[in-house]
Amino acid sequence: PENPNKFLAAEVLRGVGGILLNAQGTRFCNEIGRRDYVTDEIFSLNDSYARTKSWTADQNTPQVFLLLSEEGARCIATSHVDFYEWKGFLSKLTGMPAVAEYMGVSEDAVRTTLTDYATAARNGV
Repeated sequence: PENPNKFLAAEVLRGVGGILLNAQGTRFCNEIGRRDYVTDEIFSLNDSYARTKSWTADQNTPQVFLLLSEEGARCIATSHVDFYEWKGFLSKLTGMPAVAEYMGVSEDAVRTTLTDYATAARNGV
């Protein structure tokens, strides 16, 4: 999270089930939306941008996390995940406690988000 370099995860990472969470551990957009939509949703986590739809270099980039299951990572060329990990953009974590600790949120926040996501996916929402 402290890496000064920010990037939008490749569509392939989001397309195999990666979900985007805000700093509170809540899913905030449809991850398989177009790049411009996802970028706008990320920037909209910044109150100033959400009001003005204008971005300046002095604004803080919102902190966003990508959760990708091990199964999702195996579905794509491992080289994508390995490359992003090598660049410091991804970290491999095991288990909900580790994810919650890394994000600085409660396990309940992560659990609720993942449960809501699973329910929506089952219902085709």
